[in-house]
Amino acid sequence: QLAAEARDARRREDAATREARRQHEAARSQYRAALAKEREGAATRLDEALKDGEEGRREEHDRRVEALRQETAEFEATLRREVDAKYVKAKATATARAERETHDLRLAMLRERGAAYRDA
Repeated sequence: QLAAEARDARRREDAATREARRQHEAARSQYRAALAKEREGAATRLDEALKDGEEGRREEHDRRVEALRQETAEFEATLRREVDAKYVKAKATATARAERETHDLRLAMLRERGAAYRDA
């Protein structure tokens, strides 16, 4: 009888131990699930924060690029005006010089004709 009571006690103890282990494993499983859910939520929040920061940096970059593009366009327009002004000035100077030289050549030609006419 003592042996039977000891076996029963051991079975009850084993059953209680198994139940305690099962409960402990269930609690660990729930805790792991809660941690995973919390970690996932934190990762999502971090991703959103990074995305917002990245969008802000991208917008700032786009603004800087646009400002540089506009500044470059204004600089090119200024250069174009300066080059055009120099071109017009150089063309006018060259035209005036050519007209003076042509006029001087015509006068020299007329003088030669006049001298040849007088000699003849």
